Amino acid sequence: MVSTADTRIDPPRSGASFELFGSTLTARITAADTHGDYALIEYDAPPGLPGAPTHFHEHTEEYIFVLEGALNVTVDSKQTTVGPGAGILFPRGVEHSFENRSDAPTR
Repeated sequence: MVSTADTRIDPPRSGASFELFGSTLTARITAADTHGDYALIEYDAPPGLPGAPTHFHEHTEEYIFVLEGALNVTVDSKQTTVGPGAGILFPRGVEHSFENRSDAPTR
């Protein structure tokens, strides 16, 4: 049975933040909040940020949804640029990287 006691409303930019590869990540929803099902991380990349180096996730999928700006994504040596409203799913085990090559912030 689902309980409404676990319902919450988070104000904008809420959650614990940390720096990684020059970007700011904010844990909006943690795996602990969802009983290990998923986490939701807000990613702020300043202009010209090299971003995450090539990596993969062994046990989880990664989904990126672009809110603002442009994100350059590389998968299997194929590069593409995605903008606001676009989403990218990286299945577990698939090597990928992303960066902000633009002159504007990306979120």
